[in-house]
Order: sequence, then structure tokens, then C-alpha cells
Amino acid sequence: MGFIFLLGSVLFGVGLVRRIFPWSTVAERLFWGITTGVVLSIWAVYLLSRVASELHLTSIVIISISMLGGSGYLWWNQPPAFDRRSIKESLLENIPLLTLIAFFLPVFIYIFSIGMFREQGDGWYLAADYYDMVLHLLIASSFSFGKNFPPSYLLMSGEPMRYPFLADFHASIFLTTGWEIWSSFAITGILLSFTLAGTFYCFAKRISKSGWAAFYSGLIFLLNGGFGFVFFLRDWYSGNRSLYESFFNLKEDYTAWEKHGLSWANIIPTVMVPQRTMLYGLPIGFTVLALIAIYWFSTEEEDRTKETKIDPRLVLGFAGVLTGLLPSFNMHSYMSIGIIAGILFLLRCRKEWIYFILPSVILAIPQVFSLEGTFGSSSFFHLQLGWKSHLVNNNVPYFILLNFGLPIVLIFPALFFSQRSVRLFYIPFLALFVICFVFRISPNDSDNSKLLFFWYAATAVVVGSWLHRALSKAIFTPLLLL
Repeated sequence: MGFIFLLGSVLFGVGLVRRIFPWSTVAERLFWGITTGVVLSIWAVYLLSRVASELHLTSIVIISISMLGGSGYLWWNQPPAFDRRSIKESLLENIPLLTLIAFFLPVFIYIFSIGMFREQGDGWYLAADYYDMVLHLLIASSFSFGKNFPPSYLLMSGEPMRYPFLADFHASIFLTTGWEIWSSFAITGILLSFTLAGTFYCFAKRISKSGWAAFYSGLIFLLNGGFGFVFFLRDWYSGNRSLYESFFNLKEDYTAWEKHGLSWANIIPTVMVPQRTMLYGLPIGFTVLALIAIYWFSTEEEDRTKETKIDPRLVLGFAGVLTGLLPSFNMHSYMSIGIIAGILFLLRCRKEWIYFILPSVILAIPQVFSLEGTFGSSSFFHLQLGWKSHLVNNNVPYFILLNFGLPIVLIFPALFFSQRSVRLFYIPFLALFVICFVFRISPNDSDNSKLLFFWYAATAVVVGSWLHRALSKAIFTPLLLL
């Protein structure tokens, strides 16, 4: 039953995106569709369970049948063309995306295979940071086996749930269908990791207008980590192990080794497995940002003739609905999208923005109020200049360079050689960076990285686009001169 539910979610989401946005690319239909289908199916099962005060298999069956029936309707009237020419064109167009996925998907599968709950003879093993996945299992189990409706925070008796729980509710759906713990968390995790890479690629391509630029941007984004590799090379050189042994048996997390001032942890091991809410928040966020980017660049004079089929009200309205459904998945992503969209609105005040603002606020209000007791605490948004630069004696420039590496240097020439519309689009992302180096947004100052991932995503796109242009000129200009 779990696979039927998952299949129904994906088919319905892809069919819905394909129907609403006929101008979308194959990649956008796939990755926006997966994101949309997952979000809508989780919300549908949760609302039905909330009414029944219990997560029951019957609710999952009802939603699965509804999703499959809806996807049948969406696909039946407009069946896709599977002729040899269209398939060949799609493959050629998506070679950069396929290359990116081929590079990272085995990594995603590997980290979830070894990093998620594994049962061995003497107990359960988990390769994740601190207690994160234990908390996620506790929340998921409370829905599947504890009838935790309305949700209460089990770690504090009598307290309502003030933690974004829908990512864990997704796992509880599969636990209820009979899946084991590993498959409930790992299979959904692999799917969302795959979707995260794909939605980022689509976001990058909409800005860069190039598949290979989006590919380079994806490499920069997913391989983040600053100059921590220098410490790795030092340890390998001074040790007696081969490079292979050193790489697959790391002594430290060289992207988050606070002893040496490293706090910008790589997204793959430190977000995709333990920070489950971000695993959902980032794909939703990148889908929304791609739609906002489509609207933003369609308002440019030179692009108006190219984007005549795009209805800005529909684009912004769809993005607004996804944003409004986001807080119960990941509040930090909702905050990031709110700041970015708010500043873009101020930069270009147009009436079409109302189609984004209304659903993104109205749908989110009940969720935000449910988190009010936590996010209204005085320990949130506390002044902390320099973020975690106290690790390097408050040397902020050194801390920034050490943690963010070459992209923080390359962003200056990359912005200089970018179009004006791209530089304006980058402003709200830069504002996120400034906010994170002025305020501590939660009691745990490491949570600032959750906003910084959105700044870094835009930075990776701008830098990746510039590198692609520079590399193309370096390769093709000598050939033209021959």
C-alpha cells in the first residue's frame, strides 16, 4: 500500500504541474510535480486523520485512490508523446541534469543506506548527528501508534507540538502501511534528496538559461564546505593510510570541525539524513523560487516576447499556495521565502504579487500561530554579530572565507559580469546572509545555516553561470580563431 500511495502522489503531482504549466520543461514537470504531489498528499492524509483523531490505513487508501484517480484524469486527456524524436530531444536537452543526477544519486543512496536506522545483533545503529533522527522517529511513531491528534510534543508532557512535524508524518504514513523503520525514512529520504537536486537544477536553469551552467551551479551547491578539505589533506599526508581509506573513514567532519572554526557543514551528510524537515523545506523552497524567478525575469523587456504563454497570476498563485503549506514542513524555509519574496516585491511593486501574498499568508497563519510559543520566545532573533566567528577570535572576514571558500570570492566578479536583473534578484539572498551575521535566529546558533542555504543557492547559481560563460569562451574562442 505504501508504494501505491507514493506512486499516486508522484503521478498526481506531475500531472497537475503538466496541466497547469504546459510551457514547463520535462525536468520541471518531474521535480515540481514530485514536490507538489508529496506536499498535497501529506496534507490530505493529515487533515483526514485530524478529523478522525487517528492515522488509519483507511485514510491512506482513500487518498491513494483519489490521487490515482486524479492522475488518471490529468493524464488521460493529454497523454504524453513517446515517439523516438521527442524522447531523443528530451535526453539531449537534459544531459547536464542527467549528469548531475548520475553523480549524486549514488551518494544519496549510500548515505541513507548506512546512515539511517539499521538493526544489528546487539541493537539499532544510526549514523546521524546527535539525537535528530531519534526525535524524528519518536514523532513519526506517535502518529502511527500513539494516536497523537491533535499533535502534542511528547518530550514535554502536556505541551502542544511546536515543531514542524509533517516531514515525520510522511514517514508515519508508511509505518502505518506496514513498512519497516528503515524503509519508511530511507526511501522517502532518497526520493526527497533526488528531488532537492532536481528542483535546485530547475531553479538554476531558469536564472542562468543554460543547462550546463545549472550543472556547475549544482556542483557548487551540493559540494559546499569551504576550506575544510585543507585539514583533510593535512591529516591524510601526515597519516599512514591511503587516500581511499582516509576518504571513506573520516576522522572528523571536515566541513563542521568547530575546533578549527568550521561551521558551514556540507548539505549531504548533515542535512539530508538528520535534518529531515530541511529535506522537505528545500525542494519546496526551490520550486517556489523557480516560479518567482520565472515571473521576475518575464517582466524584463527583452523576455516578454519569449514568455507570452506564462500567466503571472497562475505562476505566483501556485507559488503562494506551496509557500502557504510550507511552515508545518520547515519554518526556516518559510521565513527565507518570506524575506526573499518581500524584498523582491519592494524592488518591483506590481499588482500581480497579490496572488502570491494572499495564499502564502492566509494558509500559513494557522500553522504559524501553532508555532508561536516557540518562535515568539526571546531566545529567537537575538543579536549575535558575526554569527559563529567567535570560534576564530571574532575574525569575521577569516571566518567567512574559511567556511564559504572560493564561491565567496568569485561572487564579486560573477555579479559584476551578470545582467542587471540578476543582480537585483540576488539582493534579497544577500539580505539573508547579512541577517544571519547580525542575528541568531534561534536558541541554537547553528540554525542560521538553514537560512544561509538559500543565500548559498543563489550564490552558487550566479557563480556557476559566470564560470560556465568563462569556460565556454576559454574553450571556443581559440577554436574560432583557428
